Amino acid sequence: MRQLGLWDAAMVELAPLRGSIERLVKGMLSGGRGGKPAQPPAGTDQMVAARDLRAPQVAAEEVASPDAASPDVASPDDASPDLAATELMTLALTNLVEPAADVVADLSSARAGVKPPARERYDRLVAHELAEHSIRVRKWRRSMSGVAFQMLTRDGRVLRVIESPRPAGPMSAAIFLHEIGHHAIGFSRYKPRCLEEFHAWAWALAAMERHAVPVTEDVQRRVDMSLRYALAKALRRGLRKVPAEMMKYVPVQSQQRAQSIK
Repeated sequence: MRQLGLWDAAMVELAPLRGSIERLVKGMLSGGRGGKPAQPPAGTDQMVAARDLRAPQVAAEEVASPDAASPDVASPDDASPDLAATELMTLALTNLVEPAADVVADLSSARAGVKPPARERYDRLVAHELAEHSIRVRKWRRSMSGVAFQMLTRDGRVLRVIESPRPAGPMSAAIFLHEIGHHAIGFSRYKPRCLEEFHAWAWALAAMERHAVPVTEDVQRRVDMSLRYALAKALRRGLRKVPAEMMKYVPVQSQQRAQSIK
């Protein structure tokens, strides 16, 4: 469902004026045949004046596209020219002020403070994990990257801090939970550093299952690439013994060397 903009909100507010628009259009056409033009109801003249430039374009689209025509509009063969013109002009104007059903539903939900189910689930995930581990978010990142660190205050308190994308889908949730995982398992608990990455990802995947967030193929690929990168960096920095958990991530060009060291 699409998000509501200012135009959609305004259209919902103008929807009750549909009946007034119909009477106004019919009065205008009857006045063109020599009768006295009908006076528009109070409050509709400014609305019609603001949108009369758009009405011909919408009416033309309705005529040119048979599939888009309303079944309630009589065809030119079955109705008089005045009736057909009245229906088309009324349809053109009311289409400008009558919102689609999904727009009304979105606006009603927004007014009631109701969030979409997926948004609620991810918001609950964030609130739970931050409170559970006493973690602060320094910054919500726009990129699919993150970092976890600790800060020592002057009075000796340790602040747990992360940066990550705000969870809105499986990938962003995985990265968020991975950074939470660094705090959950404890810094410097696992050596070397690549092994800590392994356990942080294992914690994140388990947390995704607890929160009923699907572990997609894209997430699995991201975990694999992250651990291969972490191990390759450790090997470049002189790692001499590859942990058993990381053997499957050894680069092909280094696999023989790693096996011999082990």
